[in-house]
Amino acid sequence: MTSVTNEKGPFAGPHEGLRAVYGRPGGANFRRWSFNRVMARLTLQRSLVERQFGVLDHDQLAQRGYSNEAIDHRVETGRLHRIFRGVYAVGRPELTREGWWMAAIRACGPEAWLSHGDGAALYGIRSRPRGDIHLSVPLNARRSYDGIVTHRRHLADHEKTERQGIPVVAIEVVLADLAAVLRRGPLEAAINEADVRGLIAVPELRERVDGMTRRPGRKPLRETIDRRTFRYTRSGLERAFIPIALRAGLPRPETLVEVNG
Repeated sequence: MTSVTNEKGPFAGPHEGLRAVYGRPGGANFRRWSFNRVMARLTLQRSLVERQFGVLDHDQLAQRGYSNEAIDHRVETGRLHRIFRGVYAVGRPELTREGWWMAAIRACGPEAWLSHGDGAALYGIRSRPRGDIHLSVPLNARRSYDGIVTHRRHLADHEKTERQGIPVVAIEVVLADLAAVLRRGPLEAAINEADVRGLIAVPELRERVDGMTRRPGRKPLRETIDRRTFRYTRSGLERAFIPIALRAGLPRPETLVEVNG
């Protein structure tokens, strides 16, 4: 095997250190190496684009060798499409729901996490609300963008996770966020859906809420999952019937029980 060394390192300059192995620039071996190098870079880039649902940010492009001029040229020629400042859709401007979430997160920095109604939609416990994307960011975050609502707050390490490769706050934080804005019925539906999907069981949720730092939705969430009042249900009619039965003086109805097989 041929060893390649020089004072500037094996990859210094556009061709130095490679000529001994691949021949002169323009030669067949050198052209083959150049083609393979480009294809390898494109393969890595394509893999990252797929993982990020069709978006890249400026730093990621720069790390892959694209200058500001090269990025601007690709925007002008329609190969990149600006979504937020410094964040681009690759190839086509249309993004999926996950692509918009990832674009917002890349725009707001490495410590941005999907939360609130958008976090609930990612977990699959509620439909995504219309309007701006909601993210949780550190207290000292300064970036702001049209179309993104940022909630500045401290998140403990155990309150941050990923789902489908998208940074998102933990399920108990999402439920506390929902508890601050939802009525009891829709909140119970979200809690039940989280249980059905295996995201968190109510006993574990109670423990996490007890250990939660002060949040606007902590108290109503705790009241909702109180042992004396909460019942698992998979039906809006069941949830509506339980308080009616209690007001009529009837025993608390059982839920999730099969009758006659």
